Amino acid sequence: MKPAIALRMVICLLVFVASFAHAQKLAWTVSSDGSDVDADRLYRLNVETGEATLIGRVPDGNGDIEGLAQDAAGVLYGVDDIEKSLLRFNTSNGSAQAVGSLRLPTGLANNLDLSIAIDCTGQAFMVSAVNNRVYRVNLSSGQPEQLTSAATLPGGVTDLVVRDDVLLGLGEDRLYRIDKVSGIATAIGSGYGSNIRFTDGGGVGVDRDGGLWAVADRNPGRPSQIYRLNADTGVATLSGSTTVSGLESLSMGSPLCRGSAPPALAPIPVPAMDRAGILLLLLFAVTLGLIALPRAAR
Repeated sequence: MKPAIALRMVICLLVFVASFAHAQKLAWTVSSDGSDVDADRLYRLNVETGEATLIGRVPDGNGDIEGLAQDAAGVLYGVDDIEKSLLRFNTSNGSAQAVGSLRLPTGLANNLDLSIAIDCTGQAFMVSAVNNRVYRVNLSSGQPEQLTSAATLPGGVTDLVVRDDVLLGLGEDRLYRIDKVSGIATAIGSGYGSNIRFTDGGGVGVDRDGGLWAVADRNPGRPSQIYRLNADTGVATLSGSTTVSGLESLSMGSPLCRGSAPPALAPIPVPAMDRAGILLLLLFAVTLGLIALPRAAR
């Protein structure tokens, strides 16, 4: 092979490798309502492909994790709806350490369908889709402070996310903007469209470009579905399905704040490339070898 031709091949392969090795849109998510095979596990989810990588099983005694959120340092927190406790996760193996009690009635009979979000100032907010209340939570102790009465928040807000330091709530039939002082919710648009509803759990997250994503169990026992959300209209568009069932919550990184550089992502315990990118990288190495062989034979 002539060196000039080989060089052109290398350049083309580099272009392909770069295109496949782009930053993937990844999220932490937990299988809280899945099958016996999928349940109570922490996953790393590629929201563009639906591929979920198992990180580890949630420790016994924390069997109903329904909310995940990261702080500015990338530390992953969660709330346990059975034990009513605030947890801090080890994202390398899925283990969790209790931070403190949420001081709410415990037990499966007292299910509140809790979720959590952390804003740009480090404040944590928690919502219940059952009692329709919003709380501010102390990340050092788990101590909650109620912001609102049941009369001021629409029912069915199943997850929270912060976008441009605005608190958003994933409601059963529409997206909401929630005031962080009063807890009062304002609807964004008139609904998700196409009879889309997020019931019995779900999750919402924001990627590094400000795009909103959601995950939901619309068919119990079958793989969860992924949606794109329009932050201005609240309209949801089906993007695809995941490889596991029962997913709840969707934490895609530290709070994305207006006017600041995107925060660093938490360490990712999976390869930065997909299979196609790795294959192309191998082809690149083979091509370099073909270039070197004629020179070595001289």
